[in-house]
Amino acid sequence: MASRRLGDNNTTQVLTGKDIVIEAEVRFFSKTKKRIDTYMNYTRPPLAIGLDTIRKAFLDAKSRRVRLRYLTEITQENLQYCKELLSIVDELRHLDGIKGNFMISEGEYLVPLILFEKGKIAPQVIYSNVREIVEQQQYIFDNLWNNAISAKERIREIEEGVKVRYETKVLKNQDEIVSRIKEFLVNSNELLVCSRHGGLQLGQIRFSDLGKQLVDKHRKGEHKGIRLVTTIDDKGGVELIKILLKDGLQIKDIKNIPPMNFSISDKEMHATIEMMEGGRMIQTVLVSNEPIYINHFRSIFEDLWTAGMDARDKIRNIEEGVELAKIEIIQNPIEAIERFNSLIKLASHEVLRIFPSIKDFRLRVQSGIFQLVSEALDRGVDIRILIPAAQDELKQIVNELNLSALPHKIHIRSIDKSLQTSIGILVVDRTKSLIIESMDDTKDDYLQSVGLAAYSNSRPIATSYASIFESLWKHTELYEQLQVYNIMQEEFINIAAHELVTPI
Repeated sequence: MASRRLGDNNTTQVLTGKDIVIEAEVRFFSKTKKRIDTYMNYTRPPLAIGLDTIRKAFLDAKSRRVRLRYLTEITQENLQYCKELLSIVDELRHLDGIKGNFMISEGEYLVPLILFEKGKIAPQVIYSNVREIVEQQQYIFDNLWNNAISAKERIREIEEGVKVRYETKVLKNQDEIVSRIKEFLVNSNELLVCSRHGGLQLGQIRFSDLGKQLVDKHRKGEHKGIRLVTTIDDKGGVELIKILLKDGLQIKDIKNIPPMNFSISDKEMHATIEMMEGGRMIQTVLVSNEPIYINHFRSIFEDLWTAGMDARDKIRNIEEGVELAKIEIIQNPIEAIERFNSLIKLASHEVLRIFPSIKDFRLRVQSGIFQLVSEALDRGVDIRILIPAAQDELKQIVNELNLSALPHKIHIRSIDKSLQTSIGILVVDRTKSLIIESMDDTKDDYLQSVGLAAYSNSRPIATSYASIFESLWKHTELYEQLQVYNIMQEEFINIAAHELVTPI
């Protein structure tokens, strides 16, 4: 049977022969479009630099903007080759005790079968483009990468005899915390900060001079600068953010800030769950120089930064009174019901509600919602409700639930039962809306019947739902007028028939 060709879909092969191995590696590099992650023991960097075909393959991939990450064990023996690799790959890291070799791209996996033979080309190589194998090896690489240290740090250890001692600990002594923060700032080459308003106040009160020094170094090209993500939501916050922007910080606003304040440099990370309200000094702080923690928090920061809004744009929106639209998916039924209740409490002039079914309406009334409805009516809020039900069915349930006893009139109308759905709509003041899924209206407990909910403070979205409501409401008016006309017509026919039978 003929062997499958290299590059065929879902294939795993063992290729033999040094020339074939080199050809496979060059082909691997040339096909890659996004990234190549390389994991090699300490004997391989000399070949990556010294073997012309492999070196050219790296340089060609770099020229095509392929992201290159290289993980190896940097030793005194391969130090010069690793220094040269630093100028070729995007990032080089060191990990003690590496055994084995492999390369992985977005779609392929390559394993040269050789251990520690210096200067020798692998006699065999395993190739695979099976998706599950590629994804599994990518996961392995990423975990190894996160446990590695930067090449520059390892080179410094070798050349200066400085061994970095990794530690993670919680500081509680105030003097030690202040000293560690100052050292952290002074020794940083980059600073990433995620903090609430209290943390920013603390930084401004205690460490603003050091921050300005870092910004000055950044302007001279000696530091990568300070990036900050925070939530800007009040006038006091705006004034402080303006000061920080003027000082030279890059700042973005995020909607949902994590519950932990943290800072990351290229060497260390600090974190605390304290609010630091009014700039109060931190009582406890977690510090770590372990790469796995630094890289983890850096990843969180970069995700927040990507999703954030430029602070200047947010400030302009606040000062101009522009409320940014928010769409929030609520998965917890308790939170969904609480959001519904709070919207009724906050209503100032109008509530529009379409129930998904009459059963859902009954469950909601039995859960006690009409206490909130009654309070809204007392405030002069106009409340209109549409329910998919027959008119006699609706009248019966209104009487059963004694809704006519409410001190103010609530407008409830029926719509065609064919409009019954699993989705209910609430529109408040035509500025806010809440969509609630009804999972099972056969339950006796309303909480058990509630599914997902979607909240929005977008005026266009609320207006659109209000338009749907008004169309249905107008349809019920026309239907009621038609019913009156039918009754009048029927009465006329009956009178006419009577006159014909018994003329004067």
